[in-house]
Amino acid sequence: MICTAGVTFLLLSCVLPNSYWSMFILLFYIFLIIPLSIITNSNEYNSNTNLNELAIFIAAILFVSTFGFLIVVYLKGYLQGLSLSFALIGNVIFIITIGIYAILFHKKTDDFI
Repeated sequence: MICTAGVTFLLLSCVLPNSYWSMFILLFYIFLIIPLSIITNSNEYNSNTNLNELAIFIAAILFVSTFGFLIVVYLKGYLQGLSLSFALIGNVIFIITIGIYAILFHKKTDDFI
């Protein structure tokens, strides 16, 4: 239910000023799930293996890129201020949703809390 609010804000950021650049953020969300799944489904979850470290690094890059892409597109002039604000609100809601999913449905993540 929280994710639908994120989708609503993301769609509002595209439809109101008629600029669809912020829809590219969906690609970052899809790719962000892949390293998070590698981390949580790994057999050596608590150990610092190279695969876990690489997955954490890629997840951090994608997390920062979701905000960075929107700001760069805004600074280039492709997005308006209203569109940027709706996209950033939707982005924060999506990231919170991914965090809630990791906390509630992956019991292995209790070590990080």
